[in-house]
Amino acid sequence: MKRLWIVFACSLAAVSSLLFIGCEAESSADVQLTLEPRSITLHSGESAVFTVSGGYEYRWSLSAESLGTLNKRLGNQVIYRSSSTSTNAATQILTVESFITGASGNSPTNVVSSNDLITAVSVSATITQLP
Repeated sequence: MKRLWIVFACSLAAVSSLLFIGCEAESSADVQLTLEPRSITLHSGESAVFTVSGGYEYRWSLSAESLGTLNKRLGNQVIYRSSSTSTNAATQILTVESFITGASGNSPTNVVSSNDLITAVSVSATITQLP
């Protein structure tokens, strides 16, 4: 009977440890993103490389898709190319969001299903475009 309790206790300990795999103590409130450059001036048709660090997974977006394009939308680095048809000066806002797959707000990553993408924190750069 004593052996049965030992086997039961060991099994319970093994199963309990599996329940906590993937739990991170760090919350999104602790994330400090660094984006370079934060401000840039480009002429029509010119490009610039933007790099972010300090977060988890990254998703990029533009305030005005007609003013320029990104070479990709995910990852820690993107190339922005201003529109070659621009005839007026304009301001574009490039935003990068750091998110945790399967997290909810400031909660650890095991709170909701892994299909959810929750934004942890974001930072923006200003792109001044000249003709």
